Amino acid sequence: MNLGPEEKEVGQENFYAAVGSPAVRREFLQKGIRQGIAPRSGMGPYYFGYGATVKEPLRVGVIGTGDEGGVLIGAINPGFIQVKAIADIRPYNQYRAFNGDYYSHTQRAARPGLLEI
Repeated sequence: MNLGPEEKEVGQENFYAAVGSPAVRREFLQKGIRQGIAPRSGMGPYYFGYGATVKEPLRVGVIGTGDEGGVLIGAINPGFIQVKAIADIRPYNQYRAFNGDYYSHTQRAARPGLLEI
């Protein structure tokens, strides 16, 4: 793509408006680290100013609880999201959505099931 200097400047300004300048991002991360926030355990809530949980978690339904849906269920943070409904045509996938995957420790970690969350 051939962009002129003005177009590159507009693109850079739009990017920084969306994600912040490198100095702003660095300051945000350093402040979070000083407060003891680990990257995988709370940078999103920290960024948006949430506490450890929210007053009213988002209620969701999961359509398709096979391989990918099961992994998504395993990634749910119950302090922010409540699964209120699931839908899958296969009875085994429905069972696995609630009870998790018992084939190996690795699969169990990725798909713990709604009853474990």
